[in-house]
Amino acid sequence: MDAQGDVGVAGSARPLTPWTIVVGLLVAGLGAVVAMFPLAAAATILAVFALVVPDYGAAIVIVLAWLACAAGFVVAIVAGVRGRAWSRILLAVMAVVAGVLSVLASQVPVGSIIVVVAVVLLWLVPSRWWFAARADHAARTKAGAALPPAAGGFDA
Repeated sequence: MDAQGDVGVAGSARPLTPWTIVVGLLVAGLGAVVAMFPLAAAATILAVFALVVPDYGAAIVIVLAWLACAAGFVVAIVAGVRGRAWSRILLAVMAVVAGVLSVLASQVPVGSIIVVVAVVLLWLVPSRWWFAARADHAARTKAGAALPPAAGGFDA
């Protein structure tokens, strides 16, 4: 067994998950929740004021931005858990978008800063090896499943 948890045979076990992935994804989840609070507060305030002053357009835009950010964070974190390398890029983009929206809502982008720390953890060398090993494992598993059954078995 090598450092990534690969035993070197066809159908080998999945690679071991390094601490940078576990901590990075947990911190990303925490940062996403913290990043969404200012946007939720802005959406709530605008929705309440939209009841008094008919400015539904701004309230709808803020609510749709909040839903898009929440969906983006959920997709990025779930994809990261499943070993998809593009999840790190989506997580970085969502941190920037949530940070800009927080600044536009006159809030400090604390959640986005937390997510950036998580993205840095997910780009460290052990994390990059893990994502590469997961992609390799998935490719080998898919290639092994596509092979025809061996000749000379009970069905021959």
